[in-house]
Amino acid sequence: MNKPGAPTGKKYAAPASMKGTVPMLPRYSSNVTPPKLKPLGISSRAINKALEAVKRVLPQYFPLLTKLEIKCYHFYTGDGWKVQEIAEYMEISIDSVQNALRRAKNKGMWWPKGLGRRKSWDDLKEKYGEEWLAKITREKF
Repeated sequence: MNKPGAPTGKKYAAPASMKGTVPMLPRYSSNVTPPKLKPLGISSRAINKALEAVKRVLPQYFPLLTKLEIKCYHFYTGDGWKVQEIAEYMEISIDSVQNALRRAKNKGMWWPKGLGRRKSWDDLKEKYGEEWLAKITREKF
């Protein structure tokens, strides 16, 4: 008896209304190796086990960041862009940029201290002028 989700070897037949329109592809369950890995003779489970072993031995080469995390991290820490600028340039939401930066930081990426505060102070200087900021700082301190 076959396990649930395992390939049965039967051809998948299209409904009568769809005959001749779209070729039907076989279904793969989670325990079937993807077709691209079959020529290599490596299962995805073996690859995951090998990556976990490397991660235990050489943790400095991890975390693996997604493409979005890499781009946002580079623009934010390397180029000094604001979150809003990154979102506009990449045409994604501000929340997506913030989440990508948070994930990169949680994965252990180097993070400059005080980056946001310094940039916001410069923005206030630019927006309101130095006289207004001098007045505010005198009142507070």
